[in-house]
Amino acid sequence: MSIEQRSTHVDEKNWFIVMFDLILQECLKAIDGKETFLYLISPYLYNFRLPTSWPSFTSNAIYPVSDVENFKDLIKMARRHGIPVTIQCYPRDTLLTHQKSWIVNYHEEFLEELYHAGCKITLNPDDHGKLIACSQGALNSSANVSGSGADPEKQGNIGDYFPYDDRKDSSYQKKLGWAKEWFDDNKTTAYQP
Repeated sequence: MSIEQRSTHVDEKNWFIVMFDLILQECLKAIDGKETFLYLISPYLYNFRLPTSWPSFTSNAIYPVSDVENFKDLIKMARRHGIPVTIQCYPRDTLLTHQKSWIVNYHEEFLEELYHAGCKITLNPDDHGKLIACSQGALNSSANVSGSGADPEKQGNIGDYFPYDDRKDSSYQKKLGWAKEWFDDNKTTAYQP
């Protein structure tokens, strides 16, 4: 018997909000000493500025939020709170067949910074999926983790948010299982700067 789990539609107008909220809520959970994790799967990712209103919006929740100006700062904040961050993306050679060289260079620079911040980074030439998942939910979408992916004016991204559900056959658990299969795939290799 299939378990039906409701999802929330996510489009280009609210993708960034859902992604930001997932990471912020995971930080709050870590502050409370609860078990946390963060998975980011995207063929490519690069740093981008957060809207100027976001750090002030969260200033009452997490300190020091004044240091959070871009996505890299957000991930570093997660790492400072002890959240294990696992990332999977394309290796450089694969990405060069899909993207302009400047995007590939930004991607590589960003990966190196995240690696030095303590993120576990894996590479797989076949994983074109896009998923942001944590202990509280999973956001499956067509958006890469990038400035254009977060900008509603640039792309028509669409996806679904699945809240935490402990039932084995829930959509949330299936998303986590899918991610773990890619992390363990025989073509997956560890990133080395």
